Amino acid sequence: MVVQSNGKFLFGSSLANGDRGVGAVQWEVADNDAPLITAHGTLKLDPRDASSSFFVGQEIYQAGITAGNGIALQIGQGNTIKNTGKLRFVYAGNSSDNNRLTLGFHTNDDILNVMAGGNVGIGTVSPGSKLEVLSGANYPSSGARFAGNANDFNISVANTGTGGQDYRLVSTSSASDAPSSFQIVNRSNSNISAFTIAASGNVGLGVNVPTQALDILGGSALIRNGNSSSSYAKSQIMFGWNNTNTYRHAIKTRHEAGYTTGNSIDFYLWKQGVDAPTAEPSLNVMSLLGNGNVGIGTNSPSYKLEVVQTGTRTAAGNPITFDGQQSWLASSLRVTNSGSNTSSVYTGRMGIQTWGPDANNQKYPFLNIETLQPNMPIIMEVNEKATMQVFQNQVLIGSDLPFPSSDAVIPYSGLNYTLGVRGRIVSSGITCKDLSQWSDFVFNEDYTLKSLDEVADYVAANKHLPDVPSAKDVVENGIDVSEMLKIQMQKIEELTLYSIQQQKQLAVQQEQISKLQHQLTGKK
Repeated sequence: MVVQSNGKFLFGSSLANGDRGVGAVQWEVADNDAPLITAHGTLKLDPRDASSSFFVGQEIYQAGITAGNGIALQIGQGNTIKNTGKLRFVYAGNSSDNNRLTLGFHTNDDILNVMAGGNVGIGTVSPGSKLEVLSGANYPSSGARFAGNANDFNISVANTGTGGQDYRLVSTSSASDAPSSFQIVNRSNSNISAFTIAASGNVGLGVNVPTQALDILGGSALIRNGNSSSSYAKSQIMFGWNNTNTYRHAIKTRHEAGYTTGNSIDFYLWKQGVDAPTAEPSLNVMSLLGNGNVGIGTNSPSYKLEVVQTGTRTAAGNPITFDGQQSWLASSLRVTNSGSNTSSVYTGRMGIQTWGPDANNQKYPFLNIETLQPNMPIIMEVNEKATMQVFQNQVLIGSDLPFPSSDAVIPYSGLNYTLGVRGRIVSSGITCKDLSQWSDFVFNEDYTLKSLDEVADYVAANKHLPDVPSAKDVVENGIDVSEMLKIQMQKIEELTLYSIQQQKQLAVQQEQISKLQHQLTGKK
């Protein structure tokens, strides 16, 4: 049907200018004759022809429509179908939900489609929901636009069931809210903004005016893209360089369900010389395990804190440094054991353990340094030179030779000693205790003092005093200071006895000389 500007209604297949209609019959309202609606509700297109009428309020049918075809009502300008609007029924089958009523134009038949099943489609003839808007080649401008007054609730999404929530999509512009922002608010909960996109690009969760790229108020954030095994499938959080996806750092996770060792949070950095600019980072710098262990430089720490140095250590760097940044009294590393009165620190193969007094103060505090591997010395270095070594119950100072050792100056091998010093010792005093015997036995009555002739013969034969180490013995075995003191004291005491004997002999000789002098004087 075409309503012309002169008041004529055209129906049928032979319209002006060769245009075709959809009907099989054509009526034309006569000039100067207006359509007539009778008292019975009949629309008379031509009052002179009773057959040319529709019944207002009645249904219109067209028999013989095949599936995919339909009938249409077109309204336009002039006596052609150009620039006409079209209301069309498309038949899909008896009782089919795909039967549809469409609104369109002569160039686009199906702009708005109302399906028999209740779905409505804009830009689509097969909407899968109550309202579906589809942009395409014929509708390139936008999918859908909802415009209202400032701060209006442009779209409302509500659950009409008991206890249902009413969410609204809002486009704001006032300063009281996020200026020129898009918000999703909960009308059922005092219009709380659940989601906000500000004009700056900042996103807020629970925040009306987000000040950061992602601004979250209250609650917590849950990222559900974690791995489902103890291996790394992907990075959960990535940090790119200079607003790009290059030179990235990452936070990764491992999930092994109910197990402890397979669960972790791992921190990775982009590795120079190994990772491509757009590759995921491969340098593991720290791992936090589900059992509480922390690893630095390792993703499988076996202890509460394990630090692994990679590469070759240089004099300029160490794997770990603890700096108290205070006076020497402040401790930069403290390891305590709350279950007892001991504290232990183990580094490499050496451990340091301290004991404090017990509850009754029955034990004195002490420091214990031990090696975790048997028969290994504890070596203390200064500028990479060993200054002291501790091995079992022996201490060596001033030598970097391992135990046991041989030395041209001080041969320690095979000696039973507690302290060995290579070099000079300066002391204001040395006390030797626990000496089993001293040289005072020389003054005992049963002591046999060698005669000077015997001593002279011994010296002539051995080139040293009796009971005194020879030069060869001293060079080979060194000197036992306490033993040498006893020997020297013994020789001093023996020398004293020789002096006493000589004094007695001198006294006897002097007496004899005096008698001889007296006799010689009397004869004169």
